[in-house]
Amino acid sequence: MTQLATLDRGACRSAEDVGLQLADAKPILGRLQEIVVSEQVQRYCEAVRPCPRCHRRRHLKDYRRRRFDTVFGRLAVRAPRFDGCRHCDERRMASPVSELLPERVSPELRHLQAQLAAQLPYRQAAALLNELLPETGGLNHATTRNRTLAVGKRIEEEIRGEIDHPRVFPEPAERMVVGIDGAFVKAGHTRAGQRHQFEILTGRVEASQRGGEAFAVVRDLDPYAKRRVQAILRRCGRGQDTDLRILSDGEDGLRGVVGTWFGKKCQHRLDWFHVARRIARIEKEFLYLPYGDDFHDSGKESNGENQTARTIVTAQFYVCKHVR
Repeated sequence: MTQLATLDRGACRSAEDVGLQLADAKPILGRLQEIVVSEQVQRYCEAVRPCPRCHRRRHLKDYRRRRFDTVFGRLAVRAPRFDGCRHCDERRMASPVSELLPERVSPELRHLQAQLAAQLPYRQAAALLNELLPETGGLNHATTRNRTLAVGKRIEEEIRGEIDHPRVFPEPAERMVVGIDGAFVKAGHTRAGQRHQFEILTGRVEASQRGGEAFAVVRDLDPYAKRRVQAILRRCGRGQDTDLRILSDGEDGLRGVVGTWFGKKCQHRLDWFHVARRIARIEKEFLYLPYGDDFHDSGKESNGENQTARTIVTAQFYVCKHVR
Protein backbone atom coordinates (compact mmCIF):
# COMPACT_ATOMS: atom_id res chain seq x y z
CA MET A 1 0.00 0.00 0.00
CA THR A 2 1.30 3.43 -0.98
CA GLN A 3 0.45 6.58 0.93
CA LEU A 4 -0.39 9.38 -1.49
CA ALA A 5 -0.62 12.35 0.86
CA THR A 6 -1.40 13.44 4.40
CA LEU A 7 -3.87 16.24 5.03
CA ASP A 8 -4.29 18.07 8.31
CA ARG A 9 -7.77 19.57 8.22
CA GLY A 10 -9.44 21.04 11.26
CA ALA A 11 -13.09 21.26 12.11
CA CYS A 12 -15.46 22.63 9.49
CA ARG A 13 -16.37 26.25 10.19
CA SER A 14 -17.74 27.17 6.75
CA ALA A 15 -18.39 25.74 3.30
CA GLU A 16 -14.79 26.46 2.34
CA ASP A 17 -13.57 23.82 4.81
CA VAL A 18 -15.66 20.99 3.33
CA GLY A 19 -13.94 18.57 0.98
CA LEU A 20 -10.65 18.75 -0.83
CA GLN A 21 -9.45 22.02 -2.27
CA LEU A 22 -7.98 22.27 -5.72
CA ALA A 23 -4.54 22.97 -4.27
CA ASP A 24 -4.81 19.77 -2.17
CA ALA A 25 -6.04 17.60 -5.02
CA LYS A 26 -3.30 18.52 -7.49
CA PRO A 27 -0.36 16.84 -5.67
CA ILE A 28 -2.52 13.80 -4.87
CA LEU A 29 -3.46 13.33 -8.51
CA GLY A 30 0.14 13.87 -9.57
CA ARG A 31 1.41 11.24 -7.17
CA LEU A 32 -1.29 8.77 -8.22
CA GLN A 33 -0.45 9.34 -11.88
CA GLU A 34 3.22 8.70 -11.18
CA ILE A 35 2.47 5.35 -9.55
CA VAL A 36 0.14 4.19 -12.31
CA VAL A 37 2.44 5.20 -15.17
CA SER A 38 5.50 3.65 -13.51
CA GLU A 39 3.71 0.33 -13.12
CA GLN A 40 2.39 0.37 -16.68
CA VAL A 41 5.76 1.23 -18.21
CA GLN A 42 7.53 -1.47 -16.20
CA ARG A 43 5.08 -4.15 -17.38
CA TYR A 44 5.37 -2.98 -20.97
CA CYS A 45 9.17 -3.12 -20.92
CA GLU A 46 9.13 -6.64 -19.50
CA ALA A 47 6.67 -7.71 -22.19
CA VAL A 48 8.85 -6.46 -25.07
CA ARG A 49 12.21 -7.48 -23.60
CA PRO A 50 12.34 -10.87 -25.42
CA CYS A 51 13.84 -10.75 -28.90
CA PRO A 52 11.09 -10.54 -31.54
CA ARG A 53 12.96 -13.17 -33.64
CA CYS A 54 14.19 -15.86 -31.24
CA HIS A 55 12.14 -14.79 -28.19
CA ARG A 56 15.14 -14.88 -25.85
CA ARG A 57 15.56 -12.24 -23.19
CA ARG A 58 17.85 -9.41 -24.21
CA HIS A 59 20.47 -8.08 -21.82
CA LEU A 60 19.86 -4.82 -19.98
CA LYS A 61 22.31 -2.09 -20.94
CA ASP A 62 21.29 0.80 -18.67
CA TYR A 63 18.46 3.00 -17.40
CA ARG A 64 17.65 6.52 -18.46
CA ARG A 65 15.02 9.09 -17.60
CA ARG A 66 12.36 10.16 -20.06
CA ARG A 67 10.14 13.18 -19.56
CA PHE A 68 6.42 12.56 -20.01
CA ASP A 69 3.83 15.33 -19.73
CA THR A 70 0.35 14.18 -18.68
CA VAL A 71 -2.88 15.82 -17.60
CA PHE A 72 -2.00 15.15 -13.96
CA GLY A 73 1.60 16.32 -14.00
CA ARG A 74 5.03 16.01 -15.56
CA LEU A 75 6.66 12.66 -14.87
CA ALA A 76 10.23 11.40 -15.06
CA VAL A 77 9.80 7.86 -16.40
CA ARG A 78 12.51 5.29 -15.74
CA ALA A 79 13.32 3.94 -19.20
CA PRO A 80 15.49 0.82 -19.65
CA ARG A 81 17.60 0.19 -22.76
CA PHE A 82 18.26 -3.32 -24.04
CA ASP A 83 21.29 -4.55 -25.98
CA GLY A 84 20.87 -6.21 -29.33
CA CYS A 85 20.19 -9.92 -29.31
CA ARG A 86 23.47 -11.87 -29.29
CA HIS A 87 21.83 -14.99 -30.69
CA CYS A 88 20.43 -13.17 -33.75
CA ASP A 89 23.50 -10.96 -34.29
CA GLU A 90 21.33 -7.89 -33.82
CA ARG A 91 23.51 -4.99 -32.67
CA ARG A 92 20.90 -2.25 -32.54
CA MET A 93 19.89 -1.27 -29.03
CA ALA A 94 16.22 -1.01 -28.15
CA SER A 95 14.55 1.68 -26.06
CA PRO A 96 10.94 0.52 -25.56
CA VAL A 97 9.86 3.64 -23.64
CA SER A 98 11.00 5.91 -26.47
CA GLU A 99 9.03 3.77 -28.90
CA LEU A 100 5.96 3.81 -26.66
CA LEU A 101 6.10 7.56 -25.91
CA PRO A 102 7.71 9.18 -28.99
CA GLU A 103 6.20 12.64 -28.44
CA ARG A 104 6.59 12.61 -24.65
CA VAL A 105 3.12 14.06 -24.13
CA SER A 106 -0.08 12.15 -23.43
CA PRO A 107 -2.75 12.27 -26.16
CA GLU A 108 -5.28 13.46 -23.57
CA LEU A 109 -3.23 16.54 -22.67
CA ARG A 110 -2.60 17.30 -26.33
CA HIS A 111 -6.33 16.96 -27.03
CA LEU A 112 -7.23 19.37 -24.23
CA GLN A 113 -4.71 21.93 -25.42
CA ALA A 114 -5.89 21.73 -29.03
CA GLN A 115 -9.55 21.86 -28.03
CA LEU A 116 -9.16 24.96 -25.87
CA ALA A 117 -6.72 26.67 -28.23
CA ALA A 118 -9.24 26.26 -31.06
CA GLN A 119 -11.76 28.30 -29.06
CA LEU A 120 -9.56 30.71 -27.09
CA PRO A 121 -6.34 32.67 -27.66
CA TYR A 122 -3.24 30.62 -26.91
CA ARG A 123 -2.36 32.58 -23.78
CA GLN A 124 -5.86 32.23 -22.32
CA ALA A 125 -5.95 28.50 -23.08
CA ALA A 126 -2.57 28.00 -21.40
CA ALA A 127 -3.59 30.07 -18.37
CA LEU A 128 -6.82 28.09 -17.95
CA LEU A 129 -4.99 24.74 -18.03
CA ASN A 130 -2.38 26.01 -15.57
CA GLU A 131 -5.15 27.04 -13.21
CA LEU A 132 -6.98 23.70 -13.25
CA LEU A 133 -4.34 21.02 -13.84
CA PRO A 134 -1.45 19.91 -11.63
CA GLU A 135 1.97 21.25 -12.46
CA THR A 136 3.03 19.79 -15.77
CA GLY A 137 5.14 20.83 -18.72
CA GLY A 138 4.23 22.40 -22.01
CA LEU A 139 1.38 24.59 -20.77
CA ASN A 140 2.84 27.90 -21.88
CA HIS A 141 1.31 29.68 -24.85
CA ALA A 142 4.16 28.81 -27.23
CA THR A 143 3.94 25.05 -26.64
CA THR A 144 0.15 25.21 -26.73
CA ARG A 145 0.35 26.87 -30.13
CA ASN A 146 2.90 24.36 -31.45
CA ARG A 147 0.90 21.34 -30.29
CA THR A 148 -2.31 22.76 -31.74
CA LEU A 149 -0.65 23.39 -35.09
CA ALA A 150 0.75 19.85 -35.02
CA VAL A 151 -2.78 18.49 -34.62
CA GLY A 152 -3.87 20.64 -37.55
CA LYS A 153 -1.06 19.24 -39.69
CA ARG A 154 -2.16 15.70 -38.91
CA ILE A 155 -5.72 16.51 -39.94
CA GLU A 156 -4.34 18.08 -43.10
CA GLU A 157 -2.35 14.93 -43.88
CA GLU A 158 -5.45 12.77 -43.43
CA ILE A 159 -7.46 14.97 -45.79
CA ARG A 160 -4.66 15.03 -48.38
CA GLY A 161 -4.50 11.25 -48.15
CA GLU A 162 -8.22 11.10 -48.87
CA ILE A 163 -7.74 13.45 -51.84
CA ASP A 164 -4.94 11.35 -53.32
CA HIS A 165 -6.54 7.98 -52.53
CA PRO A 166 -10.34 8.32 -52.36
CA ARG A 167 -12.16 5.71 -50.33
CA VAL A 168 -15.24 3.89 -51.56
CA PHE A 169 -17.71 2.84 -48.89
CA PRO A 170 -19.59 -0.40 -49.59
CA GLU A 171 -22.64 1.08 -47.85
CA PRO A 172 -22.71 4.86 -48.36
CA ALA A 173 -24.87 7.13 -46.25
CA GLU A 174 -28.51 7.36 -47.32
CA ARG A 175 -28.93 11.03 -46.37
CA MET A 176 -26.50 13.83 -45.74
CA VAL A 177 -27.07 17.45 -44.72
CA VAL A 178 -24.37 20.10 -45.09
CA GLY A 179 -24.68 23.54 -43.54
CA ILE A 180 -22.31 26.11 -45.05
CA ASP A 181 -21.58 29.77 -44.47
CA GLY A 182 -18.89 32.21 -45.52
CA ALA A 183 -17.10 35.10 -43.86
CA PHE A 184 -14.46 37.62 -44.84
CA VAL A 185 -11.44 38.02 -42.57
CA LYS A 186 -9.26 41.12 -42.71
CA ALA A 187 -5.53 40.62 -42.85
CA GLY A 188 -3.69 41.91 -39.79
CA HIS A 189 -0.65 43.19 -41.68
CA THR A 190 -0.68 44.03 -45.37
CA ARG A 191 2.05 45.04 -47.75
CA ALA A 192 1.95 46.80 -51.07
CA GLY A 193 0.09 44.62 -53.55
CA GLN A 194 -1.08 42.19 -50.87
CA ARG A 195 -4.73 41.31 -50.39
CA HIS A 196 -6.45 43.06 -47.51
CA GLN A 197 -8.97 40.29 -46.83
CA PHE A 198 -9.74 36.69 -47.68
CA GLU A 199 -12.86 34.55 -47.54
CA ILE A 200 -13.28 31.53 -45.29
CA LEU A 201 -15.94 28.93 -46.02
CA THR A 202 -17.05 26.95 -42.99
CA GLY A 203 -19.57 24.18 -42.62
CA ARG A 204 -20.64 21.00 -40.91
CA VAL A 205 -21.61 17.66 -42.40
CA GLU A 206 -24.29 15.52 -40.76
CA ALA A 207 -24.67 12.03 -42.21
CA SER A 208 -27.22 9.40 -41.32
CA GLN A 209 -25.79 6.79 -38.91
CA ARG A 210 -22.24 8.18 -39.29
CA GLY A 211 -22.13 11.26 -37.10
CA GLY A 212 -20.83 14.60 -38.31
CA GLU A 213 -17.67 16.50 -39.12
CA ALA A 214 -16.88 20.20 -39.38
CA PHE A 215 -14.64 21.81 -42.00
CA ALA A 216 -13.19 25.19 -42.91
CA VAL A 217 -11.30 26.21 -46.05
CA VAL A 218 -9.90 29.44 -47.46
CA ARG A 219 -11.99 29.65 -50.55
CA ASP A 220 -10.02 31.90 -52.91
CA LEU A 221 -6.43 31.25 -51.78
CA ASP A 222 -6.37 27.48 -51.32
CA PRO A 223 -6.13 25.60 -54.64
CA TYR A 224 -7.30 22.43 -52.88
CA ALA A 225 -10.38 24.01 -51.25
CA LYS A 226 -12.92 22.29 -53.51
CA ARG A 227 -11.19 18.89 -53.38
CA ARG A 228 -10.79 19.26 -49.62
CA VAL A 229 -14.53 19.65 -49.06
CA GLN A 230 -15.29 16.78 -51.41
CA ALA A 231 -12.83 14.56 -49.53
CA ILE A 232 -14.56 15.37 -46.23
CA LEU A 233 -17.90 14.40 -47.75
CA ARG A 234 -16.44 11.07 -48.83
CA ARG A 235 -15.03 10.52 -45.35
CA CYS A 236 -18.54 11.01 -43.98
CA GLY A 237 -19.88 8.36 -46.37
CA ARG A 238 -21.13 10.20 -49.43
CA GLY A 239 -21.85 7.95 -52.42
CA GLN A 240 -23.44 8.33 -55.80
CA ASP A 241 -26.92 7.63 -54.41
CA THR A 242 -26.62 9.73 -51.24
CA ASP A 243 -29.41 12.25 -50.77
CA LEU A 244 -27.39 15.45 -50.28
CA ARG A 245 -29.01 18.67 -49.06
CA ILE A 246 -27.17 21.96 -48.66
CA LEU A 247 -28.35 24.61 -46.18
CA SER A 248 -27.10 28.19 -46.48
CA ASP A 249 -28.24 31.80 -46.24
CA GLY A 250 -28.85 31.99 -49.99
CA GLU A 251 -26.01 34.41 -50.72
CA ASP A 252 -25.06 34.56 -54.41
CA GLY A 253 -21.48 33.45 -53.78
CA LEU A 254 -22.64 30.36 -51.88
CA ARG A 255 -25.02 29.51 -54.70
CA GLY A 256 -22.05 29.29 -57.03
CA VAL A 257 -20.14 27.16 -54.54
CA VAL A 258 -23.03 24.71 -54.26
CA GLY A 259 -23.26 24.35 -58.02
CA THR A 260 -19.55 23.74 -58.60
CA TRP A 261 -18.37 22.00 -55.42
CA PHE A 262 -21.17 19.64 -54.45
CA GLY A 263 -22.30 18.45 -57.88
CA LYS A 264 -25.66 18.47 -59.57
CA LYS A 265 -27.18 15.72 -57.42
CA CYS A 266 -27.88 17.95 -54.45
CA GLN A 267 -30.69 20.17 -53.20
CA HIS A 268 -29.95 23.71 -52.05
CA ARG A 269 -32.25 25.09 -49.34
CA LEU A 270 -32.35 28.10 -47.07
CA ASP A 271 -31.74 27.40 -43.41
CA TRP A 272 -34.57 28.02 -40.95
CA PHE A 273 -33.03 31.20 -39.57
CA HIS A 274 -32.95 32.96 -42.92
CA VAL A 275 -36.33 31.55 -43.91
CA ALA A 276 -37.82 33.12 -40.78
CA ARG A 277 -36.13 36.45 -41.55
CA ARG A 278 -37.50 36.52 -45.09
CA ILE A 279 -40.97 35.58 -43.96
CA ALA A 280 -40.82 38.46 -41.47
CA ARG A 281 -39.85 40.74 -44.33
CA ILE A 282 -42.81 39.47 -46.36
CA GLU A 283 -45.12 40.22 -43.43
CA LYS A 284 -43.95 43.82 -43.47
CA GLU A 285 -44.58 44.01 -47.21
CA PHE A 286 -48.14 42.77 -46.68
CA LEU A 287 -48.93 45.94 -44.75
CA TYR A 288 -48.71 47.91 -47.99
CA LEU A 289 -50.52 45.45 -50.28
CA PRO A 290 -53.95 46.37 -51.70
CA TYR A 291 -56.82 44.46 -50.15
CA GLY A 292 -60.46 43.84 -51.19
CA ASP A 293 -63.30 45.63 -49.43
CA ASP A 294 -66.08 43.72 -47.78
CA PHE A 295 -68.48 43.21 -50.62
CA HIS A 296 -71.86 42.66 -49.09
CA ASP A 297 -73.24 44.79 -51.87
CA SER A 298 -73.82 42.57 -54.91
CA GLY A 299 -72.89 45.43 -57.23
CA LYS A 300 -69.36 45.53 -55.78
CA GLU A 301 -68.84 41.78 -55.75
CA SER A 302 -66.98 41.80 -59.08
CA ASN A 303 -64.54 44.49 -57.92
CA GLY A 304 -63.97 42.61 -54.65
CA GLU A 305 -63.04 39.42 -56.47
CA ASN A 306 -60.60 41.30 -58.67
CA GLN A 307 -58.96 42.95 -55.67
CA THR A 308 -58.66 39.61 -53.86
CA ALA A 309 -57.09 38.00 -56.93
CA ARG A 310 -54.61 40.89 -57.22
CA THR A 311 -53.69 40.51 -53.56
CA ILE A 312 -53.01 36.75 -53.95
CA VAL A 313 -50.90 37.26 -57.07
CA THR A 314 -48.89 40.03 -55.40
CA ALA A 315 -48.32 37.88 -52.31
CA GLN A 316 -47.09 35.00 -54.46
CA PHE A 317 -44.74 37.40 -56.23
CA TYR A 318 -43.19 38.50 -52.92
CA VAL A 319 -42.84 34.93 -51.74
CA CYS A 320 -41.07 33.90 -54.93
CA LYS A 321 -38.84 36.99 -54.81
CA HIS A 322 -37.71 36.83 -51.19
CA VAL A 323 -37.76 33.13 -50.24
CA ARG A 324 -36.21 31.39 -53.23
